[in-house]
Amino acid sequence: PGLSWRHGERIVENPRAEGRVDLRRLAGVWDPAPSRAEVEGWGWPYLLFETQRGCPYRCGYCMYGRTAPNPRPLDFVDELAALMDQGHVVELCDPTFTTMQERAKQILRALIERRRNDAGGLYIEAYADSIDDELARLLKAAGVVRMGVGLQTASARGLRAASRPENLERFA
Repeated sequence: PGLSWRHGERIVENPRAEGRVDLRRLAGVWDPAPSRAEVEGWGWPYLLFETQRGCPYRCGYCMYGRTAPNPRPLDFVDELAALMDQGHVVELCDPTFTTMQERAKQILRALIERRRNDAGGLYIEAYADSIDDELARLLKAAGVVRMGVGLQTASARGLRAASRPENLERFA
């Protein structure tokens, strides 16, 4: 349930899943990890990795907020650290990794403890309002090499119209 895929030119879509998906079933997605040469041949430079689904915000233009946050238990950190230690840049598919600030800090601290070298890195999407000094230090220490920060608009009226919570002063 909830799975969709391309079969030739046709899109196959199963019925929606009822309730929350057990994200523990995603453990070991990159086991064994592809080589760096393999990844280079894919035409996308990052391994994709999901630590949560959904978003607590209900922005009018975004599909992530249609699903309540469903964080994956933190047992994935060993796999994530190992991928980074093998030289991979891992892109977290979470809509905004830093939105759940305390959870993001837990993940980053765990990565810092487990990383053995600086070979790879992490690419995240961030909600700029949520980045305090401590989180900024953790992002750097954990190996974040790329961060997307989506400022949807600088207009408070536009943000209200899109139901996008944002503290523009904090963002700046």
